[in-house]
Amino acid sequence: MKQDAGYQELSKELQFLLKEIFKCVPIDRHPVIFAYEEKEQAQLALVVEIMYKQGLIDGVYLNRRLSGVTVNEDEFCSHSVD
Repeated sequence: MKQDAGYQELSKELQFLLKEIFKCVPIDRHPVIFAYEEKEQAQLALVVEIMYKQGLIDGVYLNRRLSGVTVNEDEFCSHSVD
């Protein structure tokens, strides 16, 4: 990802914005910003993991359907990630 131009640009913008926020916030409140950022990153990682799992489930389902294997759709629907 580090080689992706869009990723690099967003990283620079985020760093700039975070520095601007820190300028406006008292130093004793900086840990709150760090905690918020950590939780936000954890949430994003969870979203990516959920989407990956759902994509994997969908890929297996599609592979089986295209291969002519009988697929129990209820089984796949019950494994979908919400």
